[in-house]
Amino acid sequence: MWVNTLRCPEGIEKVFPGPFACYNRLFDPGSQLDSYALIEETLHTYGPFDGAFGFSQGAALIVSYLLERRAAYPDESLPFRFLILCSPVVPLAGNAEYCHRILGCLSRDNESRIRSCQDTQISDLPERARIAMTMLTDILDASTTITQEPRRFYLDRELPDVPCALHPDLCLTRLPVATLHVRGTTDAKALWNCGFLIQSFFDSPKLRVFEHKSGHDIPRSGPEVRQMLCAMEWIIAQSELP
Repeated sequence: MWVNTLRCPEGIEKVFPGPFACYNRLFDPGSQLDSYALIEETLHTYGPFDGAFGFSQGAALIVSYLLERRAAYPDESLPFRFLILCSPVVPLAGNAEYCHRILGCLSRDNESRIRSCQDTQISDLPERARIAMTMLTDILDASTTITQEPRRFYLDRELPDVPCALHPDLCLTRLPVATLHVRGTTDAKALWNCGFLIQSFFDSPKLRVFEHKSGHDIPRSGPEVRQMLCAMEWIIAQSELP
């Protein structure tokens, strides 16, 4: 969800010229649309691309972008033949119609339940809102060491600015893209579960899962790096088949 520039660690600019972008902290629908615009600009300026590789928020963002693009333009081909998704977090919506369907019609009492940030209150929300908010709060709790923000930072807002999760039970769009799903066996349970939910968005038979012994990370050991490389080569080869 990169929309702001970031000062990079010393020495990186000698390898990559920049600019260096950082993730958007707000996670709201407007920020999602800003991120989609950056993807569109990149596709237009530097594309076409055969595939995309994403980690954590990057993986979730590319899934969000493709889902909402597919929903808006179902007859258009997608810009990637394959995806490599490593430890994705929750995919978030930018589409106003989807967000309104999930959160926009809530009563003031239900809006207060969201703002309370309490599981006991969120569990009393109408079904669609409860599914989306539970998925979101599980990931927010699991990633606080990264975001350095409590639930209230994201939930105590006007409803149009509350992050809205794309859940496979609520977003029925599916992606016919060859996909490698990579996850660490010691990742937080909520993040591990999120990987399975994201996997549900894909209906291509060209799918492979690679699990490694790290947590919210990519493989680091030599054998696992080689195994992941083999899995990447396999999914790329599959994407080139009819």
